[in-house]
Amino acid sequence: MKRILVPVDGSKGANAAAAFAAGLAKDARATLELVYIYDAPTAALMGLEAVSSLAKVKEQVAGGSFEGALSAISAAVGDGEVAIAEYVAIGHPAIEICAYAKEQGHDLVVMGSRGRSEVRELILGSVSQAVVHHAPCPVLLTR
Repeated sequence: MKRILVPVDGSKGANAAAAFAAGLAKDARATLELVYIYDAPTAALMGLEAVSSLAKVKEQVAGGSFEGALSAISAAVGDGEVAIAEYVAIGHPAIEICAYAKEQGHDLVVMGSRGRSEVRELILGSVSQAVVHHAPCPVLLTR
């Protein structure tokens, strides 16, 4: 196992998944990649569709999702113990997570079973459930 993908959204579940994945990455000497996906309708309301640079989008990540995950990782394994990369995109979270995992050849996706949008899960189905069914690699869900 060389590359582990961890979707983050600033939720406790995502931060716990990042900490768990960091332990796996440390043991396997794998790279941990944190990914934040702006949901396309939300991004449109925020005016992010007009932003041409993903670097600018990354600066606007709501709720400090990367910072929260990095803090959880540091608490779990210490600073500098795991190689960490970050990626930001706009789109449907489940579709983007699966596409990115396939495109980049991730060996594993580790994610929380619930994120920020619990009400939406009841109506549309959860992002984690969709990733479990469509990811090109194994998916590990944490609680």
